[in-house]
Amino acid sequence: MTTRSLRARALAALITAAPTVLLAAAPLPVAAEGAVATQTGEAAEATSPAPGAGLSAEVAAVPASSAELDAAQRTLDGLVRDRERQSAELADAADQLTRDQAELTAVRSLVARRTQQVDKATSVDERSRRALSVLTIDRFIEGDHLLEGLDPALTAERRTELGRQAVLGRAGADRLLEERRHTAARLSTLRAELDGHTERAAELEARIGDLEGRSSELRSSLEALSPRIAEAEQVRDAARGAATVDGTDMSVLALDAYWRAERFIALTDPDCRLSWHVLAGIGRTESRHGTYRGATLGPDGVVAPPIYGPDLDGSNTFAVVPDSDGGRLDGTARTDRAVGPMQFLPGTWRTVGTDLTEDGNADPQNLFDAAAAAGVYLCRSGPGLDDASRRRSAVLTYNRSQEYADIVEQRRQEYAERVPLG
Repeated sequence: MTTRSLRARALAALITAAPTVLLAAAPLPVAAEGAVATQTGEAAEATSPAPGAGLSAEVAAVPASSAELDAAQRTLDGLVRDRERQSAELADAADQLTRDQAELTAVRSLVARRTQQVDKATSVDERSRRALSVLTIDRFIEGDHLLEGLDPALTAERRTELGRQAVLGRAGADRLLEERRHTAARLSTLRAELDGHTERAAELEARIGDLEGRSSELRSSLEALSPRIAEAEQVRDAARGAATVDGTDMSVLALDAYWRAERFIALTDPDCRLSWHVLAGIGRTESRHGTYRGATLGPDGVVAPPIYGPDLDGSNTFAVVPDSDGGRLDGTARTDRAVGPMQFLPGTWRTVGTDLTEDGNADPQNLFDAAAAAGVYLCRSGPGLDDASRRRSAVLTYNRSQEYADIVEQRRQEYAERVPLG
């Protein structure tokens, strides 16, 4: 029996014995020694972060849920509401400041005008007072003249002149008294208005001071909110990546890896027409989307701890697969074993390994790299993997088991029906 047949039997036995355990991908014929094949991450949308640096815009819009995501979103929403409220309050304060400063300018102008008017009225009153004082003295003197008018020795003309002067004196005094009464009333009105304007100016100055202080506090608070919101967004984004896509068993981050792999293949091999649903079906079957045996999928797509399949050393009906990489990828130099969330043998990875994250390392333990590499591998059976028959043939090259192909196809259909993407 050929080595290839032994490997196929071993893989079929693994599916039959433990269908929920990692399923090792059947390796391609060992390629000649050479550099690991790498591809650029051209699939990332221009408006999306690089693979492993944040969710693509399309995946970020897919409904997902988790308690952690809900809590992170509530925290972020609260901070955003605080920013909106404080921004609105700051804008209102700025508007009020503009109005109050304009009014203060007008009121100060009125204070200056009323001060001038009070000074002028006071000067007029002082002149009237002095004139009345002079007239009073004159009248006193005229009073002596009137006494002289009783002198029988005075002529009739002198008596007439003294009488006329007395009449004019009384009229002048009455006029001056009326003028002073009018000036006094005018001064009272002007001083009341001046006091009112002065008081209003003081109120405006105090309120402007309060508004400037509050505006300064709001600006400081808004400045402090910016890094807190950025941090809360990062926490929310991390929680969203770890959240479960509604109606499925995969995380949003895993979906992002499969989606980006589809976009990558669409650019590098458009005739292949491979959908992310197929990659998700394989990822679920091989490693439960990078969570096999308690592994977790980091934000960068790297699984921790690393995922390894069983040693292919001939035990447990497995075929013997000699070591091909000195343990560099699979951690053992005795024999080869499948590695990573998409379960590549080191020999296969040498031919299809892909650096989708463009970090300089095509890593089979990174779901972004591994999903893209799986797409490259499957598309070797293309083109036209949107056709059911051709798609099944491609999946069978990944794992030569009819049962495996059935499982992957079933899961592909479920993801296509449940996830509103693509």
